[in-house]
Amino acid sequence: MTVALLLHGVPETAAIWNDLAAELGDDVRALALPGFGCDTPDGFDGSMHAYAQWLTQQVQSIAAETGGPVDLVGHDWGGILTARLATMPPVGLRSWATDAPAALREGFRWHDLAQIWLTEGAGERFWADLLADREAAAALLTGFGLSLEHAVELIDAADDRMVDSILRLYRSSGDLGTEWVVTAPSPVPGLVIAVADDPLVSVSANTEMAELLGAQVAILDHGGHFWPYEAPADAAAALQAFWTSLA
Repeated sequence: MTVALLLHGVPETAAIWNDLAAELGDDVRALALPGFGCDTPDGFDGSMHAYAQWLTQQVQSIAAETGGPVDLVGHDWGGILTARLATMPPVGLRSWATDAPAALREGFRWHDLAQIWLTEGAGERFWADLLADREAAAALLTGFGLSLEHAVELIDAADDRMVDSILRLYRSSGDLGTEWVVTAPSPVPGLVIAVADDPLVSVSANTEMAELLGAQVAILDHGGHFWPYEAPADAAAALQAFWTSLA
């Protein structure tokens, strides 16, 4: 049995996959990043390396449990971690799909919001101010393609533990453009998802990374950065077409 394993990003919980998982049907599991709506394992330092190791263990564990391979799908930071595993796939990984491989290109630089989160003091003030007025915070997120309903759901899930996890993760990633740079095709089949109106990453950047990784490309015409919420049917169709091609 092949399992579709879905991994969310920041600032999100696994709930972002609910509608897409329903479109995909059976044998779908949505993982929660440690610290995002759930506890963190003992000794977990919250770095990008710790999350990559955790994800590797999840893939291996689920493949061993089910006796079948895993199709990993990642969005945002979940997509960055998925792209990392694409370059050094664990046992049990049949395929991967990501919307964030451009973060693994040489010289990558974080967007303006992330630059604030990377900065001691400024990141803490940003999140304190944002969550002090959750209505305004939800309105801010609508600028990234979210409906107000989904934006409210995201903001309502944010708590001190999630904020701490976000800051730890980003502050471990200042050298992402040198440490995890893709230099060769993935040995495992992959799909790069590019969204036409995503303000954080361009279709051209993702398409270039797909070529470097030796992956297929699916372009979604709408949905914005948070396409798992806003374009679940289109995304499910793209994923199912990709998985069918593997057979």
